Amino acid sequence: MINNFIHYILKLLIALFLGSLTTLSFAPYKIWPIAILGPLFLLLLLHKCSAKFAFFLGYPIDLVSV
Repeated sequence: MINNFIHYILKLLIALFLGSLTTLSFAPYKIWPIAILGPLFLLLLLHKCSAKFAFFLGYPIDLVSV
């Protein structure tokens, strides 16, 4: 039970990091490869997840990246 909880928290922290990293692809930084790699790693992170957990991870990423 605790291992699953730690696994979910770790995935959430990685997702938040990817969301905040994706903002570097916009002006004034313009590091454009991050715009491709950020969503790619997000899709890899969401692979084999339930819809509920995908929403749980995807919503904070949108909040951070805006």
